[in-house]
Amino acid sequence: METLNKLGLLAALQPKFVQGENIAQTFQFVSTGNAELGFVALSQVIEGGKLKRGSAWIVPPALHAPIRQDAVVLARGRDNPAALALMKYGLWLRLIISRCAERHRLERHPADA
Repeated sequence: METLNKLGLLAALQPKFVQGENIAQTFQFVSTGNAELGFVALSQVIEGGKLKRGSAWIVPPALHAPIRQDAVVLARGRDNPAALALMKYGLWLRLIISRCAERHRLERHPADA
């Protein structure tokens, strides 16, 4: 909604909306042709770095609020080495991404630092 609003298309397209219960159902609507187009996860349409079929548009970050994703380890997984390793890996990735983003910001806008 936010992206379509920023593009000035929300009012014109809203009467045609079909909303999935989740991203998987939304993808199913689009992939089966029951919806002409839709916002789906990039991981659903890209394989091996290439578009599986059809067309795609990666929404520029300026057209939406940051997408935040979280992860938790459930009580029954607290002693599972794989679950703990995945969480540790996720924290490591988050640190690397934030450092890269900060470096990129400083390189592009040194006067703003």
